[in-house]
Amino acid sequence: MIMRRVRKIRQVTESNFQSIVCVLLFLFAVILCTEDYMEQKKVETLSMEAVSEEDLKSQTIVALLHNNIEKDLSEYYDKRFTVPLEYFLYEMKLLHLSPVQSGYEMLVGITPVIGPHDAVGYDELTYVVDYAGELTLKQHKHIKDYELPDRYRDIQK
Repeated sequence: MIMRRVRKIRQVTESNFQSIVCVLLFLFAVILCTEDYMEQKKVETLSMEAVSEEDLKSQTIVALLHNNIEKDLSEYYDKRFTVPLEYFLYEMKLLHLSPVQSGYEMLVGITPVIGPHDAVGYDELTYVVDYAGELTLKQHKHIKDYELPDRYRDIQK
């Protein structure tokens, strides 16, 4: 009688253990799939922790351009979406800076987002700042669109 109870308890314990292992394996698989999906949408942009003086200078330039970048990209994306997008500094990167005859030319890469940081696309803006400090948008190149989750289909024009 006691042996039957011990066997029954052991069977229940083994069954619970197997269930727990199955649930853990399932969760592990979900985490791996989600991580792969997020890596596919990842675009290298600014780091929140600049490690060199050059990084700090690049981030400062992008921060100074932020309002112009937001205005210029809004003109493009407002035609495609019914709600405004977000343009975060950490989703922008100074790709190139060079002197030109009239001042400096800067190429900035930007990843606009919507909702909880879902990337909408990737754009590159080229600005020229003259020696008087006048900033002009020279070129806007829309490089890439990202597929949005179904919950955002109704806000696309």
